[in-house]
Amino acid sequence: MKLKSGDLYFVQEQDVISGQTSDYFKIGLVGDERTGGVDKRVKEHQTGNPRQLVSVTHVSSPAIEDLETTIHNRFAIDRIRGEWFQLDSARFDVVVGAARSLAAEQSTYVDVATKVGELDREVSSGSVRTATSTEEELHRQLRELKVLDTRLKALSARVDGIFRTALDDGRPVSRFVSLATRKGSKFDKEKFGESHPELLADYTRVEQRWSHSFLPKIPKASLDGIEPGEEFLEFEQRMIGLFDAVSTDPGRFEELHLLHLELQRFEAEVKWNDDLRRLDLMAACGVDDGIEGIAMWKRETKESLKFDESAFKADHPELHAQFVLETESSPFSVVTFRGYPARGN
Repeated sequence: MKLKSGDLYFVQEQDVISGQTSDYFKIGLVGDERTGGVDKRVKEHQTGNPRQLVSVTHVSSPAIEDLETTIHNRFAIDRIRGEWFQLDSARFDVVVGAARSLAAEQSTYVDVATKVGELDREVSSGSVRTATSTEEELHRQLRELKVLDTRLKALSARVDGIFRTALDDGRPVSRFVSLATRKGSKFDKEKFGESHPELLADYTRVEQRWSHSFLPKIPKASLDGIEPGEEFLEFEQRMIGLFDAVSTDPGRFEELHLLHLELQRFEAEVKWNDDLRRLDLMAACGVDDGIEGIAMWKRETKESLKFDESAFKADHPELHAQFVLETESSPFSVVTFRGYPARGN
């Protein structure tokens, strides 16, 4: 949980002539450090928009970026594009209620997150202690979340594969997928080192880096026998059934995409709970390197070797250019919003 306070705002469109409000809401954030707050942010968004933007409500949060990301993903099925969501009055109340509930939960973790931030800058003691029953329970919850996360990733991979195959076969799925060509460049350090080993050595520096990765200990065997809850199992069966159906009924691609958006809700809930359980365990580690059988959080300074490409480029721009490779990629993804009318609309 990244402690950065701010407000999650809900802005609605209103026709300036008829006065009629639409069911489109912009859900965005403004940090407390920004002068003018929500009102100024609304005025900025108003520029270029022929409809009046009205701030309906906002939710204050001690970790606003986490809250915004979670709300966007939990309600991906209502997301039209970017930060714009289509919500009737009942659904609007659900989203605002969820935001308030999550923000309240964040508030209970401010002291924990502050403590973890302080510990993260300290060298750990070198000792590993035995676990308490509370820590064993937190570890059990992490294992359950790991099982659910693994099942979600498997479903997501199958959705990607189905839509990718459909796109390659010329099926009408372009509104459900994103495939944009990206161009870039990178320095080929390996070939440079083969051709100029002495220069590579000259520009390789010893770097002091802070090593502080938190690693829960979750062996694969410890996941045996753990099953997700009934809500997910029912959802998983619906999705698996659709995997088979869509191969013979391409008209069900939209249904598959809607389930993909619903899958994001489960993913967001898993990440939220996993992040909080990790915070609890990090705080429990305190100054120790870790907790036996539960997690390791060794914090120390390590030395590593790093090629100083910036210095080399400044001193030898022409030679540097000889080892720059132009790259092009076409990353594929299933879109994470519903840019089409909801059924029944």
